[in-house]
Amino acid sequence: PNLTRLAKACIVYDRAHTVAPITLPAHVSMMTGLYPLRHGVRDNGWASLSPEALTLAERAQERGFETAAFVSAVVLSAAYGLDQGFDLYSEPVPHAGAPVAALTRRSSREVTDDALAWFEQRDADQPFLLWVHYFDPHFPYAPPPEFLEQAGGKPDRAEVASMDHDVGRLVDRLDEVLGTDGYLLAIVADHGESFGRHGEPTHTAYAYEATIHVP
Repeated sequence: PNLTRLAKACIVYDRAHTVAPITLPAHVSMMTGLYPLRHGVRDNGWASLSPEALTLAERAQERGFETAAFVSAVVLSAAYGLDQGFDLYSEPVPHAGAPVAALTRRSSREVTDDALAWFEQRDADQPFLLWVHYFDPHFPYAPPPEFLEQAGGKPDRAEVASMDHDVGRLVDRLDEVLGTDGYLLAIVADHGESFGRHGEPTHTAYAYEATIHVP
């Protein structure tokens, strides 16, 4: 309901495509405006963004903006260079002995709580760039029980519902403090999902429409 409400009042791009159906390379491209062949990050966990690259956050910082990022998965850890230009870069801490660090994540509720706590204490007179990253909806699915029931027992849709709820919490507070015309909001996705199409259960290996078409 929250994304639907925003879509009715905003501009929606129906034919947007990602440069790579992989989390880290796609985000690096979003933050730099460069294709993976240029920025050099072509897979998760194998390379970091060069300090020579100029990010959106660095451009904002140069113009006096306060910059903060709240990411929900360590696949976007500061170790991979996306923290360039952010005064604050908040990320989940891997659990001791975690077998696959890339799966360490925070729920949309946790990320939104942290972002709102930062927003409440920031300098109200200073312009800001705020990046709030939600890993859900994303495999493996682990939605809160109340949203699983709402989505008819489908875990992927339950994570969509959970994320939508938290997007609503964030936007409602921004509207309350800044007014609906007081800020620019962009809601984007880094990749799609195959759900078994072309023999791929999730995403990464193939660049079919299912994984490169994004809202």
